[in-house]
Amino acid sequence: MQRARELPENRRDSVEQVTLSVGYEDTSAFRKMFIKHTGLSPGQHRALFGIPASENGLPPFDR
Repeated sequence: MQRARELPENRRDSVEQVTLSVGYEDTSAFRKMFIKHTGLSPGQHRALFGIPASENGLPPFDR
């Protein structure tokens, strides 16, 4: 989960890309685990670092 927290902080990948890069195949399961471990959704976590969800034409991190 540490790597999952770091990716949204440092990169602008979609949640689907982050999900796959940390070894999850199911985005929904990844989001649930992320919230369980951090208390925030991936998009909320990313917002803490000032990275807009739709920057560079990417879809929003949270849907």
